[in-house]
Formats: sequence, C-alpha cells, structure tokens
Amino acid sequence: MNTDMLIKGRIAETIFEQMFRNAKFDNKYLFNVLRFGYEHTTPEVLKTDNKIQTETLDLLRKSPDFVVVNNKTHEVCLIEVKYRLDLRGVVSVAREIQGYWGTAKLFIATPDGFYLGEVKDIVKDKKIDKLKN
Repeated sequence: MNTDMLIKGRIAETIFEQMFRNAKFDNKYLFNVLRFGYEHTTPEVLKTDNKIQTETLDLLRKSPDFVVVNNKTHEVCLIEVKYRLDLRGVVSVAREIQGYWGTAKLFIATPDGFYLGEVKDIVKDKKIDKLKN
C-alpha cells in the first residue's frame, strides 16, 4: 500500500470516528466509539510474557477498526473502515471480513461519499448502501 492511500485510510478512520462520536439523538450522544483494530490491541498483547497462538494472532490482525456501542439500544457493532477511490472490490473485502468477523459492518469512505453496511448483506446483495446524512 502506498503512503498516500495509507494516509487517506487514517483520515477515513478519523472521519468515521468523529461522525459517530458526535452523532446525537434527543440532545444525547448516540454512540460510544472505541478503537479496536490490530494496531491498537496487538502491541499491548505482545507485551505479555504469554506466547500467542498463531491462529489468535491471525484473528487479531484481521480485527475490525472500531467497536461501536449504541447508547440507546446497547447494540454493539464491530466496524471495519476503508478508504477507496470507488466501490470496486467492496464485495471481496466484505467476504474476507465475514470469514473472520461474520457480524461486522463495513464503512467505506470515497470521494463520492460514505457507505455503510453489514458484511453479510454486502456479500448477499453485492452492494453497499450510501449514507444519506
């Protein structure tokens, strides 16, 4: 991955985090957003003296970027955030995520807008819905 796309990916994560962190309903914050991805969890895990099984490390490497808790319904979602120039390959990305984290959601930031969907629905319907707001 080139540096330009890496930077845009980090920007997409920040945009996602702020969009959901600042979302309000009835003047109350709607979501609690926690960073969860590999780069945030694995360094702490690797500091322990325990040997990590290869399967566990592989699962951590594939972990979604965020855990989002809906403060109203208490629903917990795992969300992977990606930046893409367009939506080509999104079904493949969703299929890969579904193999490890079947209930996860996928947030895509593109120059044309933002998209969000459950990976199982993206794989089934072969599309991802654009966010309206």
